[in-house]
Amino acid sequence: MLQSQPHSVEKKCPRCGQVFGCVVQDNCWCDENINLSRETLKLIRLNYLDCLCKECLLFFMELEKHGGRAA
Repeated sequence: MLQSQPHSVEKKCPRCGQVFGCVVQDNCWCDENINLSRETLKLIRLNYLDCLCKECLLFFMELEKHGGRAA
Protein backbone atom coordinates (compact mmCIF):
# COMPACT_ATOMS: atom_id res chain seq x y z
CA MET A 1 0.00 0.00 0.00
CA LEU A 2 1.30 3.47 -0.88
CA GLN A 3 1.68 5.99 1.90
CA SER A 4 0.79 9.59 1.15
CA GLN A 5 3.75 11.94 1.11
CA PRO A 6 3.53 15.25 2.97
CA HIS A 7 3.11 18.17 0.62
CA SER A 8 4.05 21.80 0.99
CA VAL A 9 1.49 24.57 0.69
CA GLU A 10 2.79 28.05 -0.08
CA LYS A 11 1.55 30.56 2.47
CA LYS A 12 2.16 34.23 3.14
CA CYS A 13 2.77 35.18 6.75
CA PRO A 14 0.04 37.63 7.83
CA ARG A 15 2.45 39.33 10.26
CA CYS A 16 5.54 40.02 8.13
CA GLY A 17 4.46 39.13 4.58
CA GLN A 18 7.16 36.48 4.07
CA VAL A 19 6.20 33.61 1.78
CA PHE A 20 6.95 30.21 3.29
CA GLY A 21 6.19 26.57 2.73
CA CYS A 22 3.83 24.93 5.18
CA VAL A 23 4.23 21.16 5.13
CA VAL A 24 0.80 19.69 5.57
CA GLN A 25 1.11 16.52 7.63
CA ASP A 26 0.13 15.10 10.99
CA ASN A 27 3.06 16.66 12.87
CA CYS A 28 3.93 20.16 11.74
CA TRP A 29 7.42 21.57 12.46
CA CYS A 30 5.82 24.41 14.40
CA ASP A 31 4.22 21.90 16.80
CA GLU A 32 7.56 20.30 17.54
CA ASN A 33 10.03 23.21 17.58
CA ILE A 34 8.05 26.23 18.74
CA ASN A 35 7.00 26.37 22.38
CA LEU A 36 4.57 29.16 23.17
CA SER A 37 2.32 29.68 26.17
CA ARG A 38 -1.43 29.21 25.83
CA GLU A 39 -1.87 32.95 26.35
CA THR A 40 0.49 33.84 23.50
CA LEU A 41 -1.11 31.28 21.18
CA LYS A 42 -4.54 32.70 22.01
CA LEU A 43 -3.38 36.25 21.21
CA ILE A 44 -1.80 35.13 17.95
CA ARG A 45 -5.03 33.36 16.93
CA LEU A 46 -7.04 36.49 17.75
CA ASN A 47 -4.76 38.75 15.71
CA TYR A 48 -3.90 36.59 12.67
CA LEU A 49 -6.16 34.50 10.47
CA ASP A 50 -3.53 32.07 9.15
CA CYS A 51 -0.22 30.45 10.06
CA LEU A 52 2.76 32.63 10.90
CA CYS A 53 6.19 31.91 9.44
CA LYS A 54 8.89 30.28 11.52
CA GLU A 55 10.73 33.58 12.06
CA CYS A 56 7.64 35.30 13.47
CA LEU A 57 6.88 32.35 15.76
CA LEU A 58 10.49 32.41 16.97
CA PHE A 59 10.09 36.15 17.58
CA PHE A 60 7.13 35.49 19.89
CA MET A 61 9.08 32.72 21.63
CA GLU A 62 11.95 35.15 22.32
CA LEU A 63 9.49 37.81 23.43
CA GLU A 64 8.09 35.40 26.02
CA LYS A 65 11.59 34.60 27.30
CA HIS A 66 12.14 38.30 28.02
CA GLY A 67 8.74 38.88 29.61
CA GLY A 68 7.08 40.59 26.64
CA ARG A 69 3.53 40.16 25.41
CA ALA A 70 2.38 39.08 21.99
CA ALA A 71 0.34 41.58 20.02
